[in-house]
Amino acid sequence: MLSEVVVTAEKRSESIQDVGASVSVVGSELLDNLHATQLTDIGAYVPGLQIDSGGTPGQTSISMRGIAPLSAGATVGTYLDDTPIGATSIHDRGSAYALDILPYDVQRIEVLEGPQGTLYGADSVGGAIKYILTSPSLTNTEVRIGADVFGISGAGNPGGGARAMLNTVLIPDELGLIASVASENTPGYIDNSQTGRKDQNAARQQSGRLALLWQPATDLSVRFGGLFQHTIADGNASVALEPVTLQPLSCKLCDNNYLPNYSPAGRAVSPDEWGPPS
Repeated sequence: MLSEVVVTAEKRSESIQDVGASVSVVGSELLDNLHATQLTDIGAYVPGLQIDSGGTPGQTSISMRGIAPLSAGATVGTYLDDTPIGATSIHDRGSAYALDILPYDVQRIEVLEGPQGTLYGADSVGGAIKYILTSPSLTNTEVRIGADVFGISGAGNPGGGARAMLNTVLIPDELGLIASVASENTPGYIDNSQTGRKDQNAARQQSGRLALLWQPATDLSVRFGGLFQHTIADGNASVALEPVTLQPLSCKLCDNNYLPNYSPAGRAVSPDEWGPPS
C-alpha cells in the first residue's frame, strides 16, 4: 500500500492528490539512493525539469516545461520552505545561478510546474522548486551520521564527504532542536594544458544548520532557524576545442585557460588563497 504524499505546493499542507497542479516530489530516501549532492543529480528524475550545470554547484540554469531563461532573469523560482531565495532582479543573473544546497537535511524537494506567478511571483513562469527542510521533533530524538567515498572517471583523486544531524527534544511536546553539518569534496577531472595544473575543476561544499521549534499551544508554533552553505570551486569544466574541426586542442579532458576561475561567493581568488580540495 502506498503512503500518502503531503506537499505544501499551495502554501498549506495537503495531499498531493488534492493539488490542482502538476507537482513532483523527490523524497529523502530517493535523495540518499541517488547520492544527490546538487540539483543536477535530480534533474533527470523529474518530468519536465532540465538543469544545466555551468561547472559548479549553484552555477546552474533551470528550465521547466520547455521555458528556458533566455535573458538574465530566472524563469523558475526557488524557495527554502516558504522563503524565496534567489535573484531579485535581472542584474543578479538569476538565469545562471540558483540555490543549490547539500540535501542531507532536506525532507523533500517539491517541483511545481508553472506558471506559478499567483503564489510564487514573477520569476516562476516556468515553475518553482521548493526545498522542504526537516522539522525539529517534539517527541523523539534522532541521530544520523554518514560518510561516503566515490570516484570520477578521469579524476586523479577520490571524492568523499561526511555529515551528521541531531534532532532532539528539549522540552517534550513544546521545544525541539535540530543541528546538522555536512561537507562534500568532488574531485576535478579537467587538466590545464597551459599551466600544467591537474584536475582543476574540483569543488568543495560545506553546510550547517541550526533550528528551534517552539509550540507553546496546540494551535501555535514558532520556528527559528539559520542555514549556512558555502561552495568553492574552479567553475570551469569545459574542454578547449579547435574552432573548425571541434576536436579537443590537446586532450579530451583539457582546457587552455591562462588564469584560474576560482569563484567562492562570486569573488575571484588565487590558488594560494584556497588551493584544490584534498
